[in-house]
Amino acid sequence: MGLNQALFRSVGSLLLVGAAIGLSACASTPSPVVVQPTASAPTAAAATAAPPAPTVAPTLPTAAPTVLPTAAPTALPPTPIPLLPQTIAFSSPPDGQLVGSPVVITGNLARAPLSGRLSYRFNDNTGQQLGAGEFAVSGDMGQPAGFNASLGFSLPAQGGDVRVELFDREVSGTVVAQAALTLFVAPPQAMTITSPPANQFIGSPMVVSGNLARLPFQSNLAYVFTDSQGRQLGTGIIPVQGQPGRPTSFSASLPLNLPLLGGDIQLSIYDQNVADNAIVASAVLPLKVVPQPQQIRFTSPPANVFVGSPVVITGRAVRYPQQGSLGYRITDSAGVQLGVGAFPVTGAPGQGAEFTASLDFNLPQQGGPVQITLSDQNVNTGVIIATATLSVQVVAAQQSIVIDTPPAFTQVGSPVVITGRTARYPNGGTLAYTVRDEAGNQLGRGIFPVNGPVNLPATFNQSLTFNYPAFGGAITIEVSDVDNATGVVFAATSLTLRVAAPPYPAPQPR
Repeated sequence: MGLNQALFRSVGSLLLVGAAIGLSACASTPSPVVVQPTASAPTAAAATAAPPAPTVAPTLPTAAPTVLPTAAPTALPPTPIPLLPQTIAFSSPPDGQLVGSPVVITGNLARAPLSGRLSYRFNDNTGQQLGAGEFAVSGDMGQPAGFNASLGFSLPAQGGDVRVELFDREVSGTVVAQAALTLFVAPPQAMTITSPPANQFIGSPMVVSGNLARLPFQSNLAYVFTDSQGRQLGTGIIPVQGQPGRPTSFSASLPLNLPLLGGDIQLSIYDQNVADNAIVASAVLPLKVVPQPQQIRFTSPPANVFVGSPVVITGRAVRYPQQGSLGYRITDSAGVQLGVGAFPVTGAPGQGAEFTASLDFNLPQQGGPVQITLSDQNVNTGVIIATATLSVQVVAAQQSIVIDTPPAFTQVGSPVVITGRTARYPNGGTLAYTVRDEAGNQLGRGIFPVNGPVNLPATFNQSLTFNYPAFGGAITIEVSDVDNATGVVFAATSLTLRVAAPPYPAPQPR
């Protein structure tokens, strides 16, 4: 405080002194007369006059700066975070999914609803409401959230598309976001047979087709044929293709045992759940069958198999034969009768019959094919009602050997390849061979195996080595089936070939 007052006093004194000086000058000095100099001769006084002294401003002492106190900052309210626009997205199930009630719905939200809940509504394809309500959503307010809810609704009577809608509502009831998903509910099963028409005459197998309201359980339909007495004529399953819960169709060829006397039959098709055997839908089709003519069928042995005597045959007849028996006749390839007779069948009049019989016949000396003919004959009229024939093979009673290649008189070298067959499997499964020249001199000999099962005809394909004759010419190959223990020859054959004159090729190392 003292420093400031002294400063102000000094400044005031200086101002007073300056004012006094100015007043004194004005009182003692007259106004000067200004003489205008000429341009050519300046005055001496002007030339020699001293320049005026510069005016010096007084310097004030510098005051120290005043330091102001620092004010504490004022806290501002936080800036509110803007809310994200609300969106609802489904994660599951996919659009068009086959569902039931309840159905689990999952998805995501851009932010949790203010109420913490979403509203839902189910409608059928006519807009009829099937269910509505609310469910909780997991997530913090204003933050992304998710939902996983099991929602129940009334199944539409005829199935079809179902629309589920989700809503986020404000307290005022205003909808701020919504989403919709179309699902599918399976219709109740219904079955229609489209062909053949009712009361159609059919045979076996028969082709049936139809339509279904939805894919059946296990993708199969079951069927059964019955006659007018309820006796089963055939049963099985019909595979069906399609998507679960969606409409589909079927077509299948179904075998059945035709009733001998013909008449009315019935085809029943049904969709059955094998888990509880519940039949959810079925269809019945009345059909007709004409009376069946007599037919005889062999079931064994297969055609062209080798057999001996006796031969055992099995089979069945569509109708029980006259007198309860079937006749048989066995002939060789030339029609020569080898055996004849009759045998009984099992069954009853008005029904089918089965048979198993052992038939004796004479074996043909050369073997080969034989025919077994069965017949159902009316013994009173002699009329043959039905026949069936089976061709089988018989092994020759005696051994024989045939060389098929090369042809006779073919020019060959050593070794030579021969092929052929035997009527019976040879002794020990081998054949012996000898090669001779025109003079009967032995050029080579040995044994070789045959191909085929024991007790049946055999074949051979063998390379035979021999020494060349001195001057070429004809050679003979003899092939025989020999008992190695006794030397007895069961069968033999020979083939004449030719060898060129020397020089001969060098023998190949064995």
